Amino acid sequence: MTKQSKLIGSETETLEDVSRTGYIKDFITGRLLKHTKEEVVRQSIEHILVENYGYSKEQMDIEFKIQRGSRKGKHAEKADIVVFNDEKIKDQMNIYLVAEVEAPEKEFDNQVISYVTATPASFCIWSNGKKTLFFHRPLKQPTTFEEIQQIPRKGETINDIGRYLKSQLKPATNLKLIFENIHNQLYGSANIRRPEKLGAEMTKLLFCKIWDEKNPDPKCQFRGTVDEMMTNNGKDAIANRIKGLFEEVKNEYGDVFGETEEIMLDNHSIAFIVSKLQQVSLLRTDTDTVGKAFEVFVPEELKGTKGEFFTPRPVVRMAVDMINPDGTKKEKVIDPACGSGGFLIIAMEKVRTDLDHKYQQSHLPTKEIERIKGDYVRNYFYGIDVEPDLARISKAYMAIVGDGRSGIFCDDALAPPGNWAEIMQNKIKFDEFDVLMTNPPFGTKIAITRNDILEQYDLGKEFTENVNGEIVFTKRTRKLQVPDILFLERCVKFLRPPKNSKRGGRMAIVLPRGILNNPDKIEDRAARKWLLEHTRILAVVDLPADTFQPYTGTKTSVLFVERTNGKPQEDYDVFMAISRKIGHDKRGNPIYKRDTDGTPILDANGDMITDIDTYEIAEDYKRFLNGLDFEDTGRSFTVNIKDIIKADRLDASYFSPVARTAMQRIISSVPHGWHLETVKNVTKRVFYPKRFKRIYVAKTHGVPFLSGANITRFTRVGVKYLSRKTKNIDEYLVKQGWILVTRSGTSGILVYADASFNDVAVSEHVIRIVPDESKIDGGYLFAVLNNPAYEPIFKSAITGSMVDEITPAFIESIQIPVPNDRTIQENIGKKVSEAETKRVESIQLFNAAQDQLNSILKLNCSAAQTEE
Repeated sequence: MTKQSKLIGSETETLEDVSRTGYIKDFITGRLLKHTKEEVVRQSIEHILVENYGYSKEQMDIEFKIQRGSRKGKHAEKADIVVFNDEKIKDQMNIYLVAEVEAPEKEFDNQVISYVTATPASFCIWSNGKKTLFFHRPLKQPTTFEEIQQIPRKGETINDIGRYLKSQLKPATNLKLIFENIHNQLYGSANIRRPEKLGAEMTKLLFCKIWDEKNPDPKCQFRGTVDEMMTNNGKDAIANRIKGLFEEVKNEYGDVFGETEEIMLDNHSIAFIVSKLQQVSLLRTDTDTVGKAFEVFVPEELKGTKGEFFTPRPVVRMAVDMINPDGTKKEKVIDPACGSGGFLIIAMEKVRTDLDHKYQQSHLPTKEIERIKGDYVRNYFYGIDVEPDLARISKAYMAIVGDGRSGIFCDDALAPPGNWAEIMQNKIKFDEFDVLMTNPPFGTKIAITRNDILEQYDLGKEFTENVNGEIVFTKRTRKLQVPDILFLERCVKFLRPPKNSKRGGRMAIVLPRGILNNPDKIEDRAARKWLLEHTRILAVVDLPADTFQPYTGTKTSVLFVERTNGKPQEDYDVFMAISRKIGHDKRGNPIYKRDTDGTPILDANGDMITDIDTYEIAEDYKRFLNGLDFEDTGRSFTVNIKDIIKADRLDASYFSPVARTAMQRIISSVPHGWHLETVKNVTKRVFYPKRFKRIYVAKTHGVPFLSGANITRFTRVGVKYLSRKTKNIDEYLVKQGWILVTRSGTSGILVYADASFNDVAVSEHVIRIVPDESKIDGGYLFAVLNNPAYEPIFKSAITGSMVDEITPAFIESIQIPVPNDRTIQENIGKKVSEAETKRVESIQLFNAAQDQLNSILKLNCSAAQTEE
């Protein structure tokens, strides 16, 4: 580890410093350490040594001084981790193993080996988190180090490696780290390196591992000794054992692998994978851990370009908790876009737990209870995915945790059912499922254009508006439609309709937020209308913008609905919540809970706690269902369906209590002699122009053209000039006294147009508010709308999935307090005008300085351009 990693209590570091910069409680010693990238790796290795290899914390230490050569005393080097032969003697001459860790960007060097040469240690480890190397020093060759694929567990010798009994296998505590090490090694050296092919090969070996663990023979066949790992003949022997297992796998899992399919990885890579997995039990490892590890091998292109963004586990668990599949009622579950099986696996955990509770007081044998749970999964859990690699991974995943692979199909859930494979047609039908959970692929780049698919759907038809502005469905098939909207209708169709006193099936679906709130896209408005006519809205949870980062910044919500008989209910409350903590940032790095002073909060084991609020939201929903109040934090709240229909919005953010409280505060603050008006009633026009082809010219021949960024900056840097001959240029020109509002991107920034804006063209990404001076003073209107009290109101009005947007209609609907006494307006407006005058003067001074600089350095230049 680098010298920058310091312990609390050192001369140069205080607890106050650590509180500011962050720290980790060391797993071995309990000491507080600086939170660095190297430290994260060290903690992972410590956990692996204790939990996977069985070494006790008492026989280990960190930052242990190694005396070698002239480096003694205060000059001695410190080993990151040492393991002693026993707990009694923590002495350099009693060291059994030395481990050195580095940051992920560092490469291997011989430092750890140099440490070992000054000790009697037999083993050493080097890791940067992405790659972990193990070395052995034979007793007869004290200066020779041979790389091995793993070290012995506590109480074992090197000859015991690869000779395990199944009873000795243990759950993996950091399976994702193991998989990442395998992935990195294979990607650099295997005969197969294409991600989709590599993932398929890894799936084959995982099935071999599962099959071997399920086999009643007490001895493992998925194994490799150190001697075998050291020679090509030995690696061939390991590979032949695994290929023999795969022949048995094909007989058992014929629905996954064809008769002629073979393992295509080279023998060296097969042996490497075996060495990393042979001592752990996949069947005893937490299913959530297995799922996360599986996704290491999911092809990268499936995580973005095809719109398939894998749902973070906190969101999945929240959805399962809220939709609540009940194992005691034999509810039928489906995910028609199952990906790697995340929703199905967590739902399966829930159902199996329900059955455990149901039978815990019974006298049934454990094997019989396991048979009942297995039958439930095989008969009531189904998944579909159009991507063969994902369907196969989902099958493998389901096979590990519950043998539910028979319900997973590779097919297109959106296609006409008659086009599905016959076996799927026999198993999956409309109107049959009690629970559906899914995160369908979304994005305009993967729009559906096939007429045979589109013609099945109401939402695959063209929409029009009648004279009242209402959406009308036609019988004409659209040319294209985004898959997320089609999935919305198809998912409802899968659900069981209500019958007699039994309510309809229910679903949780992750959707781009624009479907829930876009006011301008007729297809999104049509989707909302269709939903309200065919379902009861149970709940909406808005997710943080970073939820699917680092793959996409698309804003999403989880929509919970129940299928109805087509007669909309007119009066009920909908649960809504706004999640603000998803546990990672936009780069995917974890975010941890901290005290108000920045100190990380630790759990009972001394580990940092990921900062997530989705679990609390699920608990709030349960309280809502039971008629109980929940904590008034602004996180969870209720909205009446009438208000949702009136607003034509389903996103939770629009109904945020913070925005509602802000508006109520404004209304209640209106004094005697004042009244409330909408912006629409005091303006001549609120609009933005249509986009047209822009022709840019030199400064002397054009009109200044300001972007949204230009109008919000103190200076107009990088201004372009539109040709005066540009068609419809008058629509882009603004006037003094208008109020300008950025409508997309960084939405809701207001600027009061001073004299410098006269006859200047402004981007269509800026809304123009034209005050009616006979009704209101323009400067006063600007002062009101720019008051901080309106900030949460503007935020609640933002729409869109990728780019934040606000609309002229929203601005027109804003209520503002207006004094009956015109002189009060004018007095406030005058101050705004004076401020703008001074701002213009400051800009002019700055521009003069720039002109002087340009005249000296000859920096000023311009070029004519054309932009569509």
